[in-house]
Amino acid sequence: KPHDEDHILVSLINSQGDIRWVRTYDITPSVDKHDLRQIGNQSFEILTVLRQKETVLITLDSAGNVTSQRTILTGYSLPKFTSDGGIIAVTSHILKFDSRYQLEWDTMIKEEIKWGVKAIAQTRDGGYLLVGMSE
Repeated sequence: KPHDEDHILVSLINSQGDIRWVRTYDITPSVDKHDLRQIGNQSFEILTVLRQKETVLITLDSAGNVTSQRTILTGYSLPKFTSDGGIIAVTSHILKFDSRYQLEWDTMIKEEIKWGVKAIAQTRDGGYLLVGMSE
C-alpha cells in the first residue's frame, strides 16, 4: 500500500528507450494499482482510486501536463479501461460501465471468492478473467 506521502509518477519512454518526460502529480492514491490508456494522438488517461474509494480519471497532454481531473465513480476498486472505451470495476460485484460511465451490467461475484478480486483482465472475446482469493 502507498504511504500517505506517496504521489503518482508517470513517465513517457519512446520505442528506443529514451525518457521523453517524467511527471509527479500531487494525488495520493489509496491503492498501488492504476490503469492507463492512450487517447488521441499523444494524450493519455489514468484511472486511480483515492482513499474515499473515488475512481478519478486524469487526462494528460503530450507533455504530461494535467488537462482534466474528475471523479467518475464512487465506491469501487480495481477499475480498468475496457476495449470499447468503458470501465470494468469491482465491489462484491463486477460492474461494466460504458464510455459515458453509465452502468451496462452488474454480475455478483460467487461466494467462492472470499477475499475479493485481486486482478481483472479483458479476454480477446470481450469477456473478463478474474483472479481472487478463496479459503
